[in-house]
Amino acid sequence: MSLTKLERPLLAQPHSAKRAVALAVEASLIVLTVWIAFYLRLNERVHL
Repeated sequence: MSLTKLERPLLAQPHSAKRAVALAVEASLIVLTVWIAFYLRLNERVHL
């Protein structure tokens, strides 16, 4: 699947839907980043 096939449906969505996707991705990345920081700091796996 090319990137164009992924972009087209997303760009066709209303602004609120695109904003919701952006917020969901950002929230997921924040959780992942905090988890990695704890992992590196404590040198052991932290359960979410």
